[in-house]
Amino acid sequence: PWQEQAIPYPTSFHPPNLALLESWVGRVRRSRRTTLMLFAGGGGVSSSPNIRRSIRLECENSTGIDNGGGYSKLCDFVDCSNGICGHDPIRFMRPMLQSSFCLQPPGDTPTRRSTFDGILAGCIPVFFEEQTAKSQYGWHLP
Repeated sequence: PWQEQAIPYPTSFHPPNLALLESWVGRVRRSRRTTLMLFAGGGGVSSSPNIRRSIRLECENSTGIDNGGGYSKLCDFVDCSNGICGHDPIRFMRPMLQSSFCLQPPGDTPTRRSTFDGILAGCIPVFFEEQTAKSQYGWHLP
């Protein structure tokens, strides 16, 4: 394990030139963050207790908030079960652009592609395990 280094997941973001990259960065900076937190992912449907199920249920049961911070939603959930988001990045990128924090619970592996999609959307990742990013992506994430 001391010799292992993780490589970030490929994302759906592949700008073909600098102008499109700069355009995207501008869009991210101008995005209005109306949702406090987002969970985009699959799983969490079994009846046995697990963190993904708990997050999904909390997000589905959350109500709007008026805390003076400009958020109209406390939590949003994008269901990516059965690979539904794999070829449809708009399904999760639009909500990520509208959220301040992206919840990153571990799934089948400690890391998630959603971590890197969220970073590209300006959504601050919230990790639940040290293994999720800190110990795996020391070369990439300070």
